[in-house]
Amino acid sequence: LELALLERYILREYLKIFLLALAALVITYLMIDFFEKIRRFVEYGASPLPVLTFFLMKLPKIIFEMTPLALLFATILVLGYFSKTNEITALKASGVNLLKVLTPLLGLGLAVGFVLLMANTSLIAMANRESKMIKQTKIEKKPQTAYFRQSRVWLRLDSRTFFNVQ
Repeated sequence: LELALLERYILREYLKIFLLALAALVITYLMIDFFEKIRRFVEYGASPLPVLTFFLMKLPKIIFEMTPLALLFATILVLGYFSKTNEITALKASGVNLLKVLTPLLGLGLAVGFVLLMANTSLIAMANRESKMIKQTKIEKKPQTAYFRQSRVWLRLDSRTFFNVQ
């Protein structure tokens, strides 16, 4: 019972810092990306809704890219905090193995890695395709160049010519 309480405490502190670091990294990434692209979007005369949708569709990829860095920050900060407040020393003095302290951190890291792996093959790939399509068709106002229906691919070569790839 005591170890379960200790693991919950460690995970709670770790998750607070992880989510804060992830939010800070994602917001920073989005702001930089927004200010890099906004001039081009204004030149194309894009309305705000497609621009907002474009950035929302990029969010899964950004989270995917920033999560490992947020995990690293959270690990360093949590262990530094525990060391600063002498909690690690108190745990060692009470006979708790340091592996028991690190097990929740390692377990959460593996779980997050597995979720990211699964999301990368489905959600992130779909969101990337959608964001590229929004950028090309809604923001840059170019005609859609490829159409995917089941296993057939249609390429638009010019305004009157379509090419079917089988």
